[in-house]
Amino acid sequence: MNLSTTAPAVENITNSRDHTQGPEPSVELSALDKILLISDEQYELSERIQFVFQYVFVALAIPLTICNIVVFLQRSMRSSTGTYVICMSFAQIVYIVVACGLDIANALHDFPLLEYSYCFYYLYVAIYLSLIAKRGTYLVMCLVSIERFYAIVRPFHIREFFLSKYPLVCTLAAYLLATVWHTYLPARTIIIMVNSKVFGGTMCRFVRTDLYLQTKEVNDAFSLTAKFVLSYGSLFGQLVLNVLTIWALRRHNTANRNVQTSANEEAKEQRERQMTVTILAATICYVSFAFPSVLNNIMSTVYKEYYSGGKYRNIYGVISSFGLNLSVLSAGVDFVCFFTMSSSYRKTFIRLFSKCKKQPGIIEQRAVTESTRTKY
Repeated sequence: MNLSTTAPAVENITNSRDHTQGPEPSVELSALDKILLISDEQYELSERIQFVFQYVFVALAIPLTICNIVVFLQRSMRSSTGTYVICMSFAQIVYIVVACGLDIANALHDFPLLEYSYCFYYLYVAIYLSLIAKRGTYLVMCLVSIERFYAIVRPFHIREFFLSKYPLVCTLAAYLLATVWHTYLPARTIIIMVNSKVFGGTMCRFVRTDLYLQTKEVNDAFSLTAKFVLSYGSLFGQLVLNVLTIWALRRHNTANRNVQTSANEEAKEQRERQMTVTILAATICYVSFAFPSVLNNIMSTVYKEYYSGGKYRNIYGVISSFGLNLSVLSAGVDFVCFFTMSSSYRKTFIRLFSKCKKQPGIIEQRAVTESTRTKY
């Protein structure tokens, strides 16, 4: 999701030489250049391949994410964890539609910078909303991990825990925090129309606002802290919480061997543990799939030439597209984790599917009954 420039990957400037001056000296590439520099042809080939995969992943991820929402809306699946999953599923759909919509617009326009609507969508919708959806989801997943850890450590007090008692409030607060934290994005850039000699008309250009130029240090501080707190910090926190949850599960299983419990209590605890393990697996998959995008952001922070318009823009664009595809795919992996590891989710899904399958027959039977009553 980047604006790639039409400049070559490596600018090769040479002076005119005649045959008496001998061969041109070869430019020695650094070790970093050998790793990060790829040709424009390789970049375009990678983009075409990844764009095909993106269509497939989107076609799979959105229906499966909708299935998650429908299943967790059922009465038998209603819980604090279910509320978190529903909100995250909505955010994932928003992220997929917004981020992938930009790539579709890139494919439909040969020169997208000529279209004001494209630039407006890129600046104020694609970048802003996608970051809110992604980083807000990181925060919510941290809340879910904390809630699941507390459910294992103190199972009899989980209903009184704030995250379990007010899941919707906590979720809205997380996304509101991400929204407010990223207000610097639409405030620092505006779109102006300029005359272009190359295209023979007007084209869009992104220009920094006076507000950004006057408060550049504050703006950069918000950008840096948003990366480290909402992105890197949230993902690292999830890893730590996952390790603690695994430790708590092992400790809890060992302690339960010496404790006699009733059948109802045992079934309830078994369901809680199963949901915790399911959430744990889904979280690990989500963090793993988010790693390429996070690594790309870290590289762009460390190296000045590593961004969509810099020296290493081609490899930056390739990893950005790869990270986007993995983010889309992770939404479908959530469904796989829930369906394979949670018996309550699986039973609810099968029951809903069987109802949908039987519905035409029920309608047909009612029609036959009504016609019979009318006839006699």
